[in-house]
Amino acid sequence: MKKLFRPLVLGGILLLAVGLAPVMDTTPARAATVTDANLKQMLEDLLREHPEIVLDVLRSHSEDVLDIAQAGANARRKAALEAQWHKEVKNTPQKQISLSGRPVKGNAAAPVRIVAFSDFTCHYCQQATHVLDEIMKKYGKNVSLVYKHMPLDEQGPGMLAARYFVAVAAQSESKAWKFYDAMYADRDR
Repeated sequence: MKKLFRPLVLGGILLLAVGLAPVMDTTPARAATVTDANLKQMLEDLLREHPEIVLDVLRSHSEDVLDIAQAGANARRKAALEAQWHKEVKNTPQKQISLSGRPVKGNAAAPVRIVAFSDFTCHYCQQATHVLDEIMKKYGKNVSLVYKHMPLDEQGPGMLAARYFVAVAAQSESKAWKFYDAMYADRDR
């Protein structure tokens, strides 16, 4: 459906342009033959004079527009997270990562400890939890997990969820991991 959206919009604009042609100003100064060379400029002029055309097309395809916007937002979040992670990995030696007071999922004495820097509101972080769960199942007592919050938006719901995680962890490690699982299970809400 998304692949069809762009041709639909262009087709709708052209159809509307043809439909509006009789009501548009047709004085000799405005009358022109449509050619490949002037089509873009004529469409731009038409849309500047009649922005409702675009709005009507967007309204009639609002779900497609929302899907496209969500895909763009996800791509931007992914790029920002990757950039932030690369910066952290490059600038933070492992010995500087403080894990004291953090709840540990799995065997606290495991020879391998995974430290997950994550955001409860991130789609990609949610996907990563499935991989972490598989690793935890496969390697059992040989691996443990520590969650470190790293929300992209310091003022948004990711930071609020991270603060809740820390507060729940202060009360009970097991409840903190239940909260962690619940947050990622219902991340879309």
